[in-house]
Amino acid sequence: MTRVLDIGLVALFVVATSIWVGGLVVIAEIAHATRSALTPEDSVPFFRTLGRTHGVVGSGALLVALVTGGVLLRHHRWDGALVTTAVVAVALVVISVIGMAHRDLPPQVLPRGSYEASRSTPSPIGHETPVPPIPQ
Repeated sequence: MTRVLDIGLVALFVVATSIWVGGLVVIAEIAHATRSALTPEDSVPFFRTLGRTHGVVGSGALLVALVTGGVLLRHHRWDGALVTTAVVAVALVVISVIGMAHRDLPPQVLPRGSYEASRSTPSPIGHETPVPPIPQ
């Protein structure tokens, strides 16, 4: 392949990787923000919809990043770094598939009184909102 094509592949790889990583960062920010704005009962349908949308966009971006990355490494010899990269890529795909299969399970919403009373964070509207305990 030509050098110009490789530059195009690098650009596509960077865009796809940015979309995938950026999507994960945005989901973390949304999860943090909605914790104080939505009840647990309201957050389940919201995150299901968000997960389905991100599943399409994020999976597509991850697939493009893996394919373009693989093509760009076509002349690289198989050393420890490339083997590690391949193992991480396979792990990302497996974790993504497990996550997508998990999204179709029935939701498990804890009752409102089951949160620890001692764990709370200030809400932007001025009252205390309970934070769910971290599973051990």
